[in-house]
Amino acid sequence: MKTKKIVNMLIPCLMLVLGFSGVHAVTPESLIKEAAARYKSMTSFQETFTQKVNVTSPQGPNVMTAEFNIAIRQPDKLALKLNSKKSAVSVICDGKQLYYYISDMKKYSASDAPDTIEKLVQEVIFAPNLDSGQGIMLLGFFQSDPQAFFTSSATAVDYQGEDVINGVKSHKVAVTLPEIDLTMWFGMESKLLVQSSVDISRVLKKGSPGGSDLKVVIEEIYPGTEITTAIEDDRFVFTVPADAEKVDDLFAPPPNATAMENKEAPAFELAGLKSGETFKLQDYKGKVIMLDFWATWCGPCRTELPKLQEIYEKYKDKEFMFIAVNSREDKEKVGKFVTEQKYAFPVALDKDGKITGLYGIRSFPTLMLINKDGKIAKIHQGYAPGMEKSIAEEIDALLGGK
Repeated sequence: MKTKKIVNMLIPCLMLVLGFSGVHAVTPESLIKEAAARYKSMTSFQETFTQKVNVTSPQGPNVMTAEFNIAIRQPDKLALKLNSKKSAVSVICDGKQLYYYISDMKKYSASDAPDTIEKLVQEVIFAPNLDSGQGIMLLGFFQSDPQAFFTSSATAVDYQGEDVINGVKSHKVAVTLPEIDLTMWFGMESKLLVQSSVDISRVLKKGSPGGSDLKVVIEEIYPGTEITTAIEDDRFVFTVPADAEKVDDLFAPPPNATAMENKEAPAFELAGLKSGETFKLQDYKGKVIMLDFWATWCGPCRTELPKLQEIYEKYKDKEFMFIAVNSREDKEKVGKFVTEQKYAFPVALDKDGKITGLYGIRSFPTLMLINKDGKIAKIHQGYAPGMEKSIAEEIDALLGGK
């Protein structure tokens, strides 16, 4: 009898341990499922959130910030706007047509609208030119299978307990994927996404010989979804800007840099680091021009630049011009880096990345040699030890008219 009483006392404890009580255990699966159900149950909602790309290198940290505003009205309307230092991007779906517009390109496209919210977010979630290229985590919860979207290829999915993020009590979930690490925080009260963090450092390490010393983390910070049925109809209307050109495929990839060999180098005019300094490509026609596209956070660039300084010193008094084109970084940050490294070569600032795109640059560093007639004669992508010797030989040949 005594044994029976002890067993009866232990059964509720066992039920708790095994998860059979009325209280559901918190798991990554339950948090994703609950958030998805919550988002999908809303007739309409809108959210303004921030995306930060945090880059940490031996030269120090760099943060690029963009602000997004999104509105959704079920079942087929969406308005997404991005504003950053690089560009303004709009994605508008009125239920009949899906429009994309990119301000710095002055182009837009229009296509038939998907007929469900799931198909619509599938089109939009990884749209090119949404700044980081990482996609928008919030839209993953509108997928037909959010669980699979976030975890299908994961090697580990862990619930990491309660946390406070941006002042909000949250549940923390870590998802380890083959090449990235995803962390999500879900509000304990709202059940919605409060913040996401994607660490892509392992991708850089794998894809670049200098990537191992870079840490790149992309954060999305959601201050709070506004549930409303009062979103104005105008929000989902696309008005064609006066200077915009319609194209069939706004996201057709630019020509690869290597495809530009033996072609006329596109004209450009860029500001330099020094006050009032300007670089116009046409001003140097008749000289051999060396262009190098680079960034301070790029490991191979930092290895290459001292070698290019040597080349500059060797040829600067000849019919030769070197322009180091920095892409999409602040003048102050670039100036500090150049001063600390004691580089004397000319530096041009491609703040919005337009010239980088015009030249089809897809990776850093990319070096181009332009002959005296203004045509691109040689292209080098990436950096390999000893490459400076080949570059010097090519410059000698071009100076000799070959």
